[in-house]
Amino acid sequence: MDHLFSNTILAISTFAITNIDDLLLLSLYFSKHPNKTKQIVGSQYLGILCIVVISLCASTLGYIIAPGYISFLGIIPVFIGLKDLYQHYYSRNGEQDLSDKNPHSLQPISVAMVTFANGGDNIGVYTPLFAGLHIQNIYLYLFIFILMTGLWCLFARYLVRHKRLKKHFARYGKTLLPFFLIVMGLCILFK
Repeated sequence: MDHLFSNTILAISTFAITNIDDLLLLSLYFSKHPNKTKQIVGSQYLGILCIVVISLCASTLGYIIAPGYISFLGIIPVFIGLKDLYQHYYSRNGEQDLSDKNPHSLQPISVAMVTFANGGDNIGVYTPLFAGLHIQNIYLYLFIFILMTGLWCLFARYLVRHKRLKKHFARYGKTLLPFFLIVMGLCILFK
């Protein structure tokens, strides 16, 4: 029983520590696209799934991607952030905001791609962690990661809807998201 408890605590803390930046990112996505909750949540699950699958493969087959190459994934959030900045600038020059004009402007895959690109540290932590676990403990970790992803999405959505924080996210969320993506991508590139 102690073994189960300690593995549960380790799985929860590992997920929380490696995904703390995703909490802010999810909050910004929810504030920018308040009507796209299902797409954002589904995309977050897809991004986490990709990270976990690569970590599992790497833990059993050796390192698939050299750590130096993972940093190139930083290009993805930089590109998405620059695109969002361009759209924001375009809307300030008398044109309607492209993201508001097109109801499908949130590409669900972009949330998953940013989550995956930001997952280099996750892969670096999960790979040796999974390599040292018995198969039944891996199932426990996967179950907890699934639950934690849902809780992360719920908490990010709660932050955006909180009566004191809501106005700040509504006011600054659309503006901050592109800058956050660019900075995060540059940090990944130059880690």
